[in-house]
Amino acid sequence: MNREFSAMKTIIGVFAAVMFASGFAFAEGDSLMAPAGVKAMAGDSGAITLSWDAVKGAESYNIYMASKAGVLMKSYKSMPDAMTHRSMSNSFTHPGPSGGKIYYFVITAVGPGVESGESAEVSAPAAGSQEKKTRRGGWLY
Repeated sequence: MNREFSAMKTIIGVFAAVMFASGFAFAEGDSLMAPAGVKAMAGDSGAITLSWDAVKGAESYNIYMASKAGVLMKSYKSMPDAMTHRSMSNSFTHPGPSGGKIYYFVITAVGPGVESGESAEVSAPAAGSQEKKTRRGGWLY
């Protein structure tokens, strides 16, 4: 009996470590998956349009952004040009940030009393930047 209990504790510990290392967030009650398929496109007018796959159970989405890579929902406020926005759908258009900078974004899903972990970070150049769009949609730096 003790061996079975010990083996079960080991399995649970390994599972929790893997989930923690992969960025999976445990929350009380229902949890939400982080948004996937996030894309950022800079338009000719300087606006940056974000889109992502809808998350089951999400009522809204938070968009965290800054002009430095490494945006995290818990520490983005200390980053340059930090902002947050809310979207009620799985897309959002930021109306033309300027200054020739590249902006970095992460998205979270929000449900009743819970916020998911961050999506993968994406970036797009703001109006006035020197980056040029390639024919395939990538960015040249």
